[in-house]
Amino acid sequence: MADDESPEVVYEKRKMVQAGVLVRYKFIYPAAIGRYPPGACYALHYGVADPANPPDDVEWPIGPRQGTMLRYDNDHGDGTHHRHVGGDLDAEYEFSGSVAAVYDRFFRETGIEPFGPSPEDYDI
Repeated sequence: MADDESPEVVYEKRKMVQAGVLVRYKFIYPAAIGRYPPGACYALHYGVADPANPPDDVEWPIGPRQGTMLRYDNDHGDGTHHRHVGGDLDAEYEFSGSVAAVYDRFFRETGIEPFGPSPEDYDI
């Protein structure tokens, strides 16, 4: 797929998982493999719905942008994969090579029951 072609949005979902806390994620596939290895753009976000007014019972540190508590993505178009914790990059994070493995790790770390289709459903 050429970089200038519009990718297909495979799945995008938002769900309030507790009062004031949400999970949102998207998978875009196929995507230009040079920009989004391994050919899929993904972003999985766990955070507060209103960063200016976070719930009192949130146990995770809250990042300065988007109320991020945990985020995995390669949503930058530069071929990099990131894990953000509390708004900071995890310098030790290495992409496993599988978007499905990132999806599983994300839900395991948050303790949220996975919802919606897995990247495995799309072979990404």
